[in-house]
Amino acid sequence: MPLIDTAVRNAKPGVKPAKLFDGRGLFLIVTPTGGKWWRFRYSFDGKEKLLALGTYPDVSLASARKRRDEAPSLADTMKEKIIRRLEVDAFPVIGNRPIASLAAADLIRVIERIEQRGSVDIARRVHNYIGRVFRCADWVTPRMK
Repeated sequence: MPLIDTAVRNAKPGVKPAKLFDGRGLFLIVTPTGGKWWRFRYSFDGKEKLLALGTYPDVSLASARKRRDEAPSLADTMKEKIIRRLEVDAFPVIGNRPIASLAAADLIRVIERIEQRGSVDIARRVHNYIGRVFRCADWVTPRMK
C-alpha cells in the first residue's frame, strides 16, 4: 500500500532502522537517530542497485516519487542516444548492407562526415559504438574468409 504524507511525517525512530515502503522500489529509511532517508531500489544489467533520493523533509513524498519515476529513464536515455547517433550518422552512409560487406573505408567515411560538421566528440563516440558492434558481430558470427 502506498505511503501517505501523514505516515511519513509521523514516523518515529526505533531501536533499529525501519523501512517504510511506498511501492515500485521507493522506500523511506527511518534511522534510530530520527533521520529519514529516501531510497530507490532498482536493477540494471541484472544487478540490484540502490539510489539515494534525499532526506525528508527536504525531499517530500511527491518529490521522491517524481525522482523515482525519472530515475529509470536514465538508462533508457543512454541506450536511446546510442541508437539515435547511429541512425543519424552511420546508417545513412553504410545503409542496410551486411556487416561482413563493410570495409574500413566505409567506416572512415562515416567518421569523416561527422568531423566535417565540427562534431569531433560525437565522431569519437560513433567510432567507439561502431567498434563495439563489429566486435559483437565478430564474436557471434566470425567473418567469412
